[in-house]
Amino acid sequence: MKKYLIVFLILGAGIMFVVYSCSMVGLGIGAAIDARKTRSIAGWEVFELPKDATITVYHKNGSSPVRGKFKGGAMANPALDTAVNVVLIEVPGKQIRDIPVSDINYIAVKQKTNTAKIIGFLVGLTADVTIVVVANEMSRWESNFMQPPDTGSSCPYFYSFDGTDYRLDAELFAGSFFKSAERPDWDNLDHLKPVNGVYRIKMTNELEETQYVDHLQLLAIDHPAGSRVYPSYGGKLFTLNEPKAPRTARDYAGTNVLDRINANDGEVWLSNPFGRDPQQPEDLRDGLTLEFDRPANTTSAALLLRVQNTAWNSSLLRNFLTLPGDQLDQWYAALEQSDEAHNAVHRAMIRETALRIHLWDGAQWRPSGHVWEVGTAIAKDVVAEIDLTGIPGNTLKLKLESTPGLWLVNSVQADFSYYTIPRNAQPVPVQKAVDQDGRDVTTLLHQADNRYYEMTRTGDAVELEFMALPPGKGKERSFVLQGSGYYKVMMEPNGTPRMAEAQELIEKPGAFARFAVSTLNQEIAKYLRTTHVVQ
Repeated sequence: MKKYLIVFLILGAGIMFVVYSCSMVGLGIGAAIDARKTRSIAGWEVFELPKDATITVYHKNGSSPVRGKFKGGAMANPALDTAVNVVLIEVPGKQIRDIPVSDINYIAVKQKTNTAKIIGFLVGLTADVTIVVVANEMSRWESNFMQPPDTGSSCPYFYSFDGTDYRLDAELFAGSFFKSAERPDWDNLDHLKPVNGVYRIKMTNELEETQYVDHLQLLAIDHPAGSRVYPSYGGKLFTLNEPKAPRTARDYAGTNVLDRINANDGEVWLSNPFGRDPQQPEDLRDGLTLEFDRPANTTSAALLLRVQNTAWNSSLLRNFLTLPGDQLDQWYAALEQSDEAHNAVHRAMIRETALRIHLWDGAQWRPSGHVWEVGTAIAKDVVAEIDLTGIPGNTLKLKLESTPGLWLVNSVQADFSYYTIPRNAQPVPVQKAVDQDGRDVTTLLHQADNRYYEMTRTGDAVELEFMALPPGKGKERSFVLQGSGYYKVMMEPNGTPRMAEAQELIEKPGAFARFAVSTLNQEIAKYLRTTHVVQ
């Protein structure tokens, strides 16, 4: 019988952890592939590629891309290599090119059929490559995928009715994984359209968690044509008129990534978590350095980021929650009873997992805010306002930074001509809300009053209706969904508590990043030890 190597795609080693991700449903990349659009495959999503898929390989050194048919992958030196390190591509003339994985920046895929599907999350071998399929024949290959269940750890999903169908449009409360971490949240709705005087939204629990929703309302904001309204993390609404892409964009390895983050086009940059030494401080942070042309006499900028968390980020939370062992419930209770304990977790999340923003003031990097966790199911638009008072020059220089492997950056733009509007502009309360059992839960969602609608089961859903307001004359309209709530991951408390380790991750700078890198390295080693040739 022929020998086939087990398929090894991005997040290979972390498969056992990433099965708990929030991004099992409605992933933009998978949807785009099914829609037969060309997309770079970057991120922690893995979908099945058909044989002879048309791909384009982009090199780190900026040399000419290689276009052709995907023929799998192989080891450059089978006697010594422990994992796939070359991608095989058939170029015109039926020639097979083998391209070292280490030379690849990313791969764009053009799907010929609509058979693409999300099948899991695995560990890859390089910074931004997500196609690493093993095969021992160039003319044919066969894959054996490990498909995780639909489990997860964060966020209710919201689907907007666009007049024809419901489309995944938002997720709220990411990172609010215990009650005292409850917070208000805001997210743009890009697909919502009125039908017969009603806006329709569907809220779902598609994960292994209990979701507690206190309040929901729709903000309908009219604004001049050509502009668009976006929220900040704190709910301040910004009207952006002329968001501009950066002039330059490089990651911490010095790679030019401008073409990946200069527009909302589905191309993404993600940091490289592989091959890092957890004992080296420089290996525990990664990010982007951006430069924008700055108009004269501007004293502030609205930084518009379209970002998404990776599945690895979500899986690390679940891994962290194993540390309290059979004392997990008591640990949750302590967070509810102690502001100091809750605030320590909040500070740790900002320090270790948030996308932190730094401004170059001409002499040093100055902290200038952060982007809180946004979830993994769908990219989210969020604005961070940057104070430029006293900053010299005609260049805005920023740095985005976090623990490696936690963020996907779709686009970053700066607007120097923005303005703000009242945060509560045209609020539209829930007019009707009916859950999957036919129960009317409208009154539970009308206001933030600690009377929660609880979605306790995977598959729970609520159909929401909001009265459509007439738009202002000559205006365009943006929609922002506002809500408050939190969630708890469904996991059985068991095992010996490791509270000292958990506390160190919370209190010690860099400890969580070290934990993340070490966990990934351990899973890679474990996966390679158990991977073998199938006879």
